Amino acid sequence: MKRVMKTILVASAILFSSTYAKEATKIDSNIAELFKVMDAKNNYEKTLELTFKAQENRLPPQIKNNPELMKKYQQAVKDFTNKYIGWDKIKADIAALYSKYYTKKDIEELKKFYSTDIGKKTLEVSPKLSGDITKITQSKMMPHIQELTTKIIKIMQESSKKVAPTK
Repeated sequence: MKRVMKTILVASAILFSSTYAKEATKIDSNIAELFKVMDAKNNYEKTLELTFKAQENRLPPQIKNNPELMKKYQQAVKDFTNKYIGWDKIKADIAALYSKYYTKKDIEELKKFYSTDIGKKTLEVSPKLSGDITKITQSKMMPHIQELTTKIIKIMQESSKKVAPTK
């Protein structure tokens, strides 16, 4: 069972990390200007913070109910996040995504939009909205996570039965 769970975790990590593993190195000046208008670094950091905050309710009681441990946990998560997906580590990758999905004209329009009052409000609300969406999805999924785990284990067991040893 431990081996199966470990395989599931490794497969999940590969699935989610390999999609954008190729690191971009140079940021287009137009996108850099957009990031400045969007206050992208600050908003990215707020979104991460709120996302991790939403996950804190899943911590074991010995951490949640101990302010000293909770503070250490939060610092460890912050340090880990900054080390691997802090803004300076990921902004080029995010810029590459903007280049992939938006034309230069689109970027110009986004800069104009985020300079308006509603654009600024959108930027202010987006991290909170993301955090709230994370809380909602987790609260709906977590009571049923065993169902998913059971299905994945069954699939893996059936798959291993179908693979006949070569002689």
